[in-house]
Amino acid sequence: MRLQQLHVAVSALLVSYGLASDTAATQKATVWTWPVSSKSPQQLAQVSYKGDSSNATVDSYTPPPAPYEADNLIRVGLYDPKTSEWRGVVTSASSFDPIYQHKLTLHVDDAVAEPYHVGFTAYAKQPPQELAKAKRKAERSASRAARSSQAGKPTDVPIKGAKKTDEDEQPLLVVIERPVPGPTPHLNKPVVLSPDGKAPEAEPEKSFIQKYWWVLAAFLVLQVFMAAAPEDKK
Repeated sequence: MRLQQLHVAVSALLVSYGLASDTAATQKATVWTWPVSSKSPQQLAQVSYKGDSSNATVDSYTPPPAPYEADNLIRVGLYDPKTSEWRGVVTSASSFDPIYQHKLTLHVDDAVAEPYHVGFTAYAKQPPQELAKAKRKAERSASRAARSSQAGKPTDVPIKGAKKTDEDEQPLLVVIERPVPGPTPHLNKPVVLSPDGKAPEAEPEKSFIQKYWWVLAAFLVLQVFMAAAPEDKK
């Protein structure tokens, strides 16, 4: 009997250790882009992350090709080819312009350490004036590269005149976010019902005399003793 109990305890310990190891193991996620005008999605990035960490590594990143027009809409999110299920957001194609810094936010479920939603952000790497100047230079360079290219393929043009930071060296930043527990409501004392299922009736509030009758009684006794004291002296 004791051997069986020991075997069950060891098995439960191994199972819990295995679950903890799976949660802490390296997970991989694929993020897709799906232009509204396209019939099928395209792979945007492959990301690796630890189940118990907020850091992520970008294994591959392929942004959508130009032109980056503001009127064109592109979906960014998670796609399951088996079920055709899509979860994500929609942004303008201009958000993928190389003059912007790109950031992906993976919302991960703690229970299974898998992403259930994706957020995408594009923000300026430089102040607005320097950004506009760098954009004009990039457009002129891209125009010259397009004229000189015989194959007609898009050419990556570096943007000059920008002060690079650690974020600028990374074409894509990835942040892992997990659910935050909501506030716990403060509940009042539960109502105890009587055996017949009725709520207890509130006691009527006592009057002033009912509350402080003993004070009045003590005052009257004191007055009696004080009135009898002069007669005793006579």
